Amino acid sequence: LMALVLTCGMLQPCSAAEGITNKAEAADPVYKGIDVTSFVEVNDWFKVAQEIDFAILRVGKKLSYDTKFVANVKGCVDNAIPYGVYYVPSAVSAEDAQVEAEWVISALKGYQIDLPVFLHVDNLVKNVPAEELQAVVSAFCDAVCEAGYKPGLYAYVSIMEEHFSEGYYN
Repeated sequence: LMALVLTCGMLQPCSAAEGITNKAEAADPVYKGIDVTSFVEVNDWFKVAQEIDFAILRVGKKLSYDTKFVANVKGCVDNAIPYGVYYVPSAVSAEDAQVEAEWVISALKGYQIDLPVFLHVDNLVKNVPAEELQAVVSAFCDAVCEAGYKPGLYAYVSIMEEHFSEGYYN
């Protein structure tokens, strides 16, 4: 299971999921979404729109654009699918995370994003020392928030439970 975490707990109030106070409330209602990258070919966005409530589009990774990002945004916009984005970082320090956040913010200029800008943390937790992880995540999320977007974390539930305290993502 993947977790789209709409809170960066310590970064409140900008990133707090409004109206959600506990896991039971967060689990109800359930919305269906799709994770879309250049590796996931969507040929019929109209059909997809009939089956999902939202899309999360990869804007890029390691300071490079996803080659299908623009086409995927168009598919969402043309079919009234609310969308957010995610970025796969290569940052290993708070300074790197700030640079990557600025790259993402620049890449999003001109787009009307409905949902958060997620930091995909699966590889991050493997490459960043535990003592630096909080600073890296906070630097990215703070920059995204300051730019007017809602930040979030995107990871497998097991990674969230292992590397982030419950209060951070609940």
